[in-house]
Amino acid sequence: MNKLIRITCKYNELVDIGTLKDFQGSLKTLSKEGYEKLKLSIQKYGFTFPIFVWKHRGKYNIIDGHQRKNYEGNFSR
Repeated sequence: MNKLIRITCKYNELVDIGTLKDFQGSLKTLSKEGYEKLKLSIQKYGFTFPIFVWKHRGKYNIIDGHQRKNYEGNFSR
């Protein structure tokens, strides 16, 4: 299902989601039920909070938002 996702949060810099690196590795996992709940929330409300990153040596390391980044959707502003 291709669905456009609204991004309504404020941000300092907009970067391609493909450039974001998982900082925590596999520290946390999401159950199938949790993933479906997240997916429905993103489809209904869009992104209301940014993915927080630590920019270090030209790389963007995700501090908060790993599961949102892993959501397989289409993104639009």
